[in-house]
Amino acid sequence: MKRMPRQLIQTALVVSLATPVAALAEPLPDVQHSAQGVAYLSGGVGDEEASAIRAAAGDYNVRLLLTGKQGQYLANAAVQVLDAKGKPVLDAVADGPYFYMKLKPGRYQLVVTLDERPQQRMLQVSKQGSRNLHLTW
Repeated sequence: MKRMPRQLIQTALVVSLATPVAALAEPLPDVQHSAQGVAYLSGGVGDEEASAIRAAAGDYNVRLLLTGKQGQYLANAAVQVLDAKGKPVLDAVADGPYFYMKLKPGRYQLVVTLDERPQQRMLQVSKQGSRNLHLTW
């Protein structure tokens, strides 16, 4: 049996330790921004992407989960957020069951539409804390 040279083992160890932890993490979809500057993250189709999005939940103050009545994950819902004056601050499509957004403190109207069936909620977003909403169709 042939022994590996000590230098080769040390080099392999240094390279493995130098690999960024982020490179080993689950793939996270790109953060999007509405025309009004609201950051949002959407997706969750597949176990790896769903895990990655859930891991990023703390970065967002409003988090939506979209499911069917039997708990199946849903996608392709239109998500619209209107400010207290009725002006749109976000108009997007959910790419999966998870839709997270960073809203400034204030009152908002949320309208999420799937298969021409809208659901509306009033949101009060404070400086601290977050809101989790589970919408079912």
